[in-house]
Amino acid sequence: MGTFAGRDFLTTLDFAPDEIRELVDMALDLKRGERRVSFAGRVAALLFFNPSLRTRLSCEAALARGGGTATARPGVARISQRSNRSSGPWSK
Repeated sequence: MGTFAGRDFLTTLDFAPDEIRELVDMALDLKRGERRVSFAGRVAALLFFNPSLRTRLSCEAALARGGGTATARPGVARISQRSNRSSGPWSK
C-alpha cells in the first residue's frame, strides 16, 4: 500500500496509474464498509466554487461519521440558493 499522507489530490496527473487504482480500491472498500477512516479531532474547511447544499451536507455527514467536524465559509454555499439549476421554481 502506498502512502498518501501529506499529498494533495488536485489532478490525476499528481499520481501514477497504480496509485490511482489503489485510491479507487480504497474508496470502494470505504463505500462497502470494509474499511473505516477516523477524522477524530480533525476539522475540515469546506469551500465550494458553486453553492451546493447537497454536496456541503454530504461532506459534513461523512466527516461526522468519521468523528470529525466541518466548517463551511459563510456565503459560499447558502441554503437560499439552488446548485446548478437553471429551471424550476427557484430560478430567476
